[in-house]
Amino acid sequence: MTFACRRMTAGALASLTLLLTACGGNDANDRVVRRDSSGVTIVESRGPAWRESRGWHLSSQPTLEIGQTDGPPEYQFHRVEGALLLEDGRVVVADAGSGEIRFYGRDGTFQRSSGGRGQAPGEYQAITSLGYGPADSIWVFDYGLRRFTVLTSDGNPTRTLTVGGNLSAVNAMGRLSDGWFVVKEGWSSGLHSENRQGLAREPVAVVRISPDGSSLDTIATVAGREVFLSSEDGRAVMSAPLFGRNSSAAVTGDRVFIGDQEMLEVMLYEADGRLDQIVRVPGVDLRLTGSEIQQATAKLLADEPVERRPMMQAHYQQMDTPPAKPA
Repeated sequence: MTFACRRMTAGALASLTLLLTACGGNDANDRVVRRDSSGVTIVESRGPAWRESRGWHLSSQPTLEIGQTDGPPEYQFHRVEGALLLEDGRVVVADAGSGEIRFYGRDGTFQRSSGGRGQAPGEYQAITSLGYGPADSIWVFDYGLRRFTVLTSDGNPTRTLTVGGNLSAVNAMGRLSDGWFVVKEGWSSGLHSENRQGLAREPVAVVRISPDGSSLDTIATVAGREVFLSSEDGRAVMSAPLFGRNSSAAVTGDRVFIGDQEMLEVMLYEADGRLDQIVRVPGVDLRLTGSEIQQATAKLLADEPVERRPMMQAHYQQMDTPPAKPA
């Protein structure tokens, strides 16, 4: 585990968008163009807003490394689902394999862990997200239990919030400045309709949830995960196609940034659901070629045991492929 930049989490998507939208009007080369469309600001970036010498750069060497291939279990990780840098320099890591939230000193020395696998308060079945809470607290989202857990900066659980309603396969996107959490559906219930075949991409909801879980408000409805639907022995089968598209979201302050991978663009929503800006890079060719499909298939097959490769090759060949790559 390597750290070379402070708080480069899901908010990095939002930060990049803010940089693009903060570039002002047109420059001499018309690299950034703004226009209004029915009250929504459209920002088109046709080139970097900064000169080459002023762009962002990461250091060539990490400032801190945590983890060992062979060593004590507290320094071994299985499915890291998030890492935070606290104000005092400590590092917090969510390890989904062990169900633990681990705390390390500013020098990378292990200090303590909390959690573990289970269903009791402060335990987890399937950690998928970790984020900053109010003051110096942190929050953890458990996909399996559909539950947020808020912890002190020392890892002690203070409260939990279970996501109710009719949302399907929800995952956490972040926390708004007013304390509301934002989640996104992973699937649409419409995908399970009978007799559907081929590629499908149904809409999913991005929803904000009040701190006590009593209120749910839809921020936006966007295209969900692209899947390939087929049938096998009379039952419906849902598979992940090559180059399947999916939507993603990030939260910063009181805004939510959403991309649906149809175009190279990010949509900026206010917390009340109002679409405020669309930031895009126009003219990007996303057409998918036969050689790219072949290369992707070969790479996936190379990771399979030899005895499974013929079966998996037939599996990929029988699936349709989207006409374009995910943006």
